[in-house]
Amino acid sequence: MAKPKTCKACRYEFHIAPEYMKKWRNYLMVCPRCLETFCVMKPETERTLQRLQYRYCGSSGRVQQKIYDELYIILLSYCQSLIKKHYSNLITDSYFLEEKSIDAVHFLLEEFLKYKNYRITISFGGFLQYKIKQVIFGKIYHDTAPVSLNFEMDDGNQIQYEDKKDLLKDIEHHEDKNLTAEYCSNLIINYAQHCEDKRENFLRLIAFKFFLAFGEKKADNFFRVFGRYGKQRYEETIMLLKHELKRLHKESGAVRE
Repeated sequence: MAKPKTCKACRYEFHIAPEYMKKWRNYLMVCPRCLETFCVMKPETERTLQRLQYRYCGSSGRVQQKIYDELYIILLSYCQSLIKKHYSNLITDSYFLEEKSIDAVHFLLEEFLKYKNYRITISFGGFLQYKIKQVIFGKIYHDTAPVSLNFEMDDGNQIQYEDKKDLLKDIEHHEDKNLTAEYCSNLIINYAQHCEDKRENFLRLIAFKFFLAFGEKKADNFFRVFGRYGKQRYEETIMLLKHELKRLHKESGAVRE
């Protein structure tokens, strides 16, 4: 006989016949004694997230958006707990803890936006662990212009090596690009202080990622689906970034001249 299931809420042990196992899993994994849904999952956070996911998949419009917000708040707290538990030696600063947690939750929730009826059936914690590794150890960058390069350094930095006399100039230009990217990244992150709440900031960042990856139309479509909340801050972020890039470009040209 198969090992009995144990309800994590009331500790009741029970068996599910093999022919009914699939049906039981598809119908909320209810405990036959206390009627707790998703009863074999632990901790309680997992069961709460599974219930919210079930409601999210069965709703639409403003109701779905409200459930989405609840998922975000719980996942953010859950993610921070997982990072503290498993990566406390790598993430020690509270600012980076929040930043990495937000990024990991963004990556997870993007799956719900990309795929209709997307569901996590095993463990939100396990999936979050994967996303946490992605944001801590992953290497993500966007290059907006084609560059002709023929030499790659051991640390991954690339330089154009056509004329040895220009080597130092190429390295300096590369460092300028790195500093510009870091400056712009800080601008985007710090603009969160102008948002009314975490939800507005979250929507702003998601739309901005759509803008970078797919263009302005996709970002606009995002707000058509989820409402206009966050759009003003998103547009302000774009305007600020364009203004600062123009200023940096002008100053850079003046220095070179």
